[in-house]
Amino acid sequence: LGMLDQKKWFYTPVVTATKQLDIVHRAVGPGGIVLVGEGNAGRVKTLLASETKKHEQVAYGVPVTSIVMGDGEGQVPLAKLADTIKKLPKKLEPSQITDVKARLRALDAVRPKVPMPRGPMPSMKGAKQAMRGR
Repeated sequence: LGMLDQKKWFYTPVVTATKQLDIVHRAVGPGGIVLVGEGNAGRVKTLLASETKKHEQVAYGVPVTSIVMGDGEGQVPLAKLADTIKKLPKKLEPSQITDVKARLRALDAVRPKVPMPRGPMPSMKGAKQAMRGR
């Protein structure tokens, strides 16, 4: 998503993620809201469906497009991702894009950030055992 025109498109790298490393990214621009999923296609489609529903509720009337990134059938390869997003029909004016960004900021404020793992760091286990002399 970093290959998009920075003046027209604004992107958020990781909107949501799962433990299996299925990730959804978001871009906002003249084509509306674009959700890009990467990971296992079956799991990503359900994740994209739930995110699409949330985004449609917050940004009413703004087109939300879901794209699955990958090499399989019905997926967009990484090399063609920016071109695919740029070719979307223009639906929003620059003033509307700023309004949509403000609404999405409110959605992100409600949602917790990507969680930090709880408990001790797994790599510390071996060091503690060595320190005790066992």
